[in-house]
Parts: sequence; structure tokens; C-alpha cells
Amino acid sequence: MPLTGVAASLHHLTRADFSWYQIHDELDGLPEGKELNIAHETVDRHANGPHRHHLALRWLGKNNVVLDFTYADLKQQTNRFANVLQTLGIEKGDRIFCLAGRIPSLYIAALGTLKNRSVFCPLFSAFGPEPIFQRMHKLDIDSFDFLNFLIGLEESLGVSVPEADYDQLVSLKDIVGYVSVRMS
Repeated sequence: MPLTGVAASLHHLTRADFSWYQIHDELDGLPEGKELNIAHETVDRHANGPHRHHLALRWLGKNNVVLDFTYADLKQQTNRFANVLQTLGIEKGDRIFCLAGRIPSLYIAALGTLKNRSVFCPLFSAFGPEPIFQRMHKLDIDSFDFLNFLIGLEESLGVSVPEADYDQLVSLKDIVGYVSVRMS
């Protein structure tokens, strides 16, 4: 739908004055000016300045549960997640898949993954088991942290996998089959 009236005028003015160089100058960048990191730009630069105690994320959950995160809170938690990834040997460019609903942990995992300079790949329970398998299979994912994946299945899909069954789940295909049976 084309813009009309005031919206069209504002768009034209903004476009006429827009400069990527100006936007670049407003960003912190990383040391040595070599790269940009979205997690740093959206969280850390605010947490390191006068906005550290300002609200960065408000999550509204079931039963009127409200969780607030300041920039300082998000910096601490996303740094912690990035440190865990580094401890596990996850490096720049490695893919991190996350199966979670829209909960604070999803955003913390996403930003922590980006801080680690890894690639964040969200998976949502609405995809269902087979589409999740297809997405991971097409990317040639041979192994991943099954325990965290199983915990994610339980939290996102409501499918509980007893610890006694972990030994029979040695591949992603095994998990998809197992979950499909449990969901039907």
C-alpha cells in the first residue's frame, strides 16, 4: 500500500536526509572499529552508560506475571550465556538452535549467542516436530545438546521425556519420532 499525505511527506524528507554514515557514527562498534555486534549496540552500550538502570525488556506472562529487565540485568545475563557458549567451545559462526516460546530466556539466549559472534537459529513449537527436524536436517546438524533440546521440548510442547528414555534418542530423527508418538 503506497504512503499518502503526511506519511508520504515524512518518508520523503527522512529518505532525503538519510545517511548510513550518520547511522554508523551513532553506533559504538567493537574495539578496533572492525565490526558491529547487534547485542552490544542494543544492550551493552546502554548498560555501560547512564541508561544502565532503565527498563530494557518487560515480559508479560500468564497470570499477570511481569518480569522487568534493565539494561544492566540484560548485560549480565547475556554475558553469562555467551560465557557458557565459550566454555562449551562454541565459536564465531557456529549455529545455536533454541527451542523456546517468547520467554525472557529466548531473548537472553539470542543476544548471548550474538555476543559470542555465533549464529542464532530460533525454533518454535508451532513449527511442530517434523518441520523442526527438516530445518535442522537441511543445515546438516549432526549433533547438538540433546538434554537442553529435550528440556525445550517439555517446556515448549508439553512433551515430557523420561530420563530413562534418553539412551534410545541418539539422533534428531529418533527424537522427532518419539515426540510425534507422544503428542498424538
